[in-house]
Amino acid sequence: MIVPTPSSLARSARRLDRHVRGMTGVLAHMRAGAVMRLHFARGKPVWLLSPGSEVPLEVAALVIAHPNVCGVGDSLFTLSS
Repeated sequence: MIVPTPSSLARSARRLDRHVRGMTGVLAHMRAGAVMRLHFARGKPVWLLSPGSEVPLEVAALVIAHPNVCGVGDSLFTLSS
């Protein structure tokens, strides 16, 4: 069994904070009318915000799991009212 150290816990907390900040930023853009689309580049999924900025996969997973986000069409997600 591996026991987490204070430095490893701090690293994990910083990573989670960065992902949550990214999610709130993406949600703010989506509230303003942006949409998030899934594309495949070289066989890998790539999430793009409608102005053209790329969304990291970890942040996209948090956005998709958010209760106010719904799918429209094949792979388009917008904020519900």
